[in-house]
Amino acid sequence: MEKSGHISTNAKRSSKLLAALILAAILVLSIVFITIQLQKVGPTTKDVYPGQSIQAVLDSASLGDTIIVHEGEYHQSVVVTKSISLIGDKAILNGTSPADPGTTLTFDAITIDEGVSDVTIKGFEIMDYSYYGIQAWNNGTSNIEIINNVIHDMGGTAISVGNDGTGFHENWFIHNNTIYRNEIGIYVAHGKNVVISNNIADESFWSGIWVGIEPDSTFNSEHIEVINNTVTNAEYGAGIYVLSSSEEAELKDITITGNTVSDCSTDGIVVLKLSEECRNSRDVFISDNRVDNNGGAGILLEGVSYGKVLENEVTNSRDGIIVFDSNHIIVKRNMVTDNFVDGIEINSADNNKVIDNIVKDNRWGIVLVDGSSYNIVMFNEAKGNIAYDLSDDKTGTNNIWEFNIYDTKDW
Repeated sequence: MEKSGHISTNAKRSSKLLAALILAAILVLSIVFITIQLQKVGPTTKDVYPGQSIQAVLDSASLGDTIIVHEGEYHQSVVVTKSISLIGDKAILNGTSPADPGTTLTFDAITIDEGVSDVTIKGFEIMDYSYYGIQAWNNGTSNIEIINNVIHDMGGTAISVGNDGTGFHENWFIHNNTIYRNEIGIYVAHGKNVVISNNIADESFWSGIWVGIEPDSTFNSEHIEVINNTVTNAEYGAGIYVLSSSEEAELKDITITGNTVSDCSTDGIVVLKLSEECRNSRDVFISDNRVDNNGGAGILLEGVSYGKVLENEVTNSRDGIIVFDSNHIIVKRNMVTDNFVDGIEINSADNNKVIDNIVKDNRWGIVLVDGSSYNIVMFNEAKGNIAYDLSDDKTGTNNIWEFNIYDTKDW
């Protein structure tokens, strides 16, 4: 009997141990299962309807979430403080008072906070704010997409990106927005790897698109592409305006291609520096633009080193193409016709090439003035210009005129 009792006790201990092991295994498997399920949970979609606060929903969102703002009118302002997608589904942001209950209405519609990255803002109509439609005026943001918005009647700029020279805004994609009746359409200062494409900018008080560097900047701004935009009716600034205004920082690697710029009161496309002390812009590529009926020059380069002006059509403006105080610019295969003063003017500029252009029916054809030296003018067709097809005031030296087709010249 004692032996049998001993065996029974050992069996009970073994059963308890086995049960404990099974329980532990179940617990471990449960923890693993829950962990896997949690890892599967990714970004979610949140909805906002009229009468609700966009900001409140944004504040409760997690990184990477999508917020859909549904059809209706919202009198409120939004500050984007994290990586999210903010999508308008026929939503209108209206800057007129009063603010929606429980919300804040400031001078700007949407502000992207400093240091924020990976943001998409898409599909909104934004109207009647005192200053900005969408802005990121701070020390830096990155990986931002502004797509398919309609922004109009701002007291300031529709889309404003930059700072006073204290940092970069990198990897911005501003695409397919319609922008009208604003002080400035799109303004980008201190950008790096920025694409501005397929936007419509109409009736800007100043410029339709502005790219540049603020005066106190010590950071270069580079790799900016302005592509396939339509810019019309800029009142007091150029349609597309690229400005270097720093004595230390450099504006470089600028591409302006495939744009239509017309009916602006001053110049069509301008790349210049603010003063003689400012650094020249470098590596500027202007091609395949249609520039028509502007009050100033169709294309103006002032203070540019190394660039190409290729295959543009420039018509019905005061001047066609002007290269002023610039060097190592290639002006090639452009169609420059029916401008009121000069077709192509090289002014106070050295070491440039004017090659294989068609320059017709302007007042003056191809002109070298004010000490321009070491320039090459070759293989152009300049005919039907009212004063002279080719003109050289002979204040420069070592210019080469060869193999041009023309009727008249003034030397």
